[in-house]
Amino acid sequence: MNTFVENVALANGNVNAVATTTVTGTAIDKLGYNGCASTILVGNSGDTLSGSVYWTLSAEDSPDNSTWTAVAVGGLLVVDHVAGTKLKTVATHVINTLTGDSRPVTLEYLGDKRYFRVLATATGTHTNGTPIGIVNERFDPHNAPVL
Repeated sequence: MNTFVENVALANGNVNAVATTTVTGTAIDKLGYNGCASTILVGNSGDTLSGSVYWTLSAEDSPDNSTWTAVAVGGLLVVDHVAGTKLKTVATHVINTLTGDSRPVTLEYLGDKRYFRVLATATGTHTNGTPIGIVNERFDPHNAPVL
């Protein structure tokens, strides 16, 4: 990803809150930019995460901001900033242990559709919830710098 601050446009991707159900991020419009990503900020879960109670981080893309399809394997770069992993061979990232929460995970879009959004999907019963925030970014603008 581009590390030059003046060439990155950031925006809030959701209302940051404790979630017990699926969170859908705000759509990113890539118009005027070559790349985009969303960083999902997953806080300390109030529930015991396990193989039956977990979060799946995934993404969707759209040509028109109304018809959404799941981004397939190879269409994302998934970066777990705590584990230090970068994977293009997955289309999702699962958080299913207490040590797996409290971390930022970035989903960088590698596709060519105009719109992109991320989802944090809850599986199982989430009674107390998990803080989830999303930061959207667009980078590599057609006209720089972006301030």
